[in-house]
Amino acid sequence: MTLFGISETNIIETGDREDMTIDSRGTDDHVSLSSNWTIPNLTMSGIESVYIFKKGENRYLVECWGGMTGNYVVTREGIEELGTTLLSNQEPIPSWTIYSRPDELPDWVPSDYHPPDPVECDKCGTEVAVTTILTPMTAEKYEKYCPDCWNDSL
Repeated sequence: MTLFGISETNIIETGDREDMTIDSRGTDDHVSLSSNWTIPNLTMSGIESVYIFKKGENRYLVECWGGMTGNYVVTREGIEELGTTLLSNQEPIPSWTIYSRPDELPDWVPSDYHPPDPVECDKCGTEVAVTTILTPMTAEKYEKYCPDCWNDSL
């Protein structure tokens, strides 16, 4: 297995930062996945977002952005492996979130995927999107704070 669980046999080619299609990210012809980093007191390094472009019947361009950048052209099976690795069996606060039109999820998204429900702030009880909640680890447990309660606790 390689990055995101994609088997080496399903990687057609790889590239680096110079090969990236920065201008394509603003278009509607892609799906993006974002790392859902909710721990405010730790710095994230590595891959923060992934952009996926369908380039043919059996070709997908996967661009990785963040502290680590690069790209892969993968097969249909490879993109399904990526989807399974990042989107299957999600926790209530998932590690990765997908951005696409909700009624138009790509067919490579696992059948057990569903958009995450909002979570409740432990302090005020407000429901907050999983992409907004903050989860500092204290006393060996994760507490959940909305941005307002987190700012009030500082």
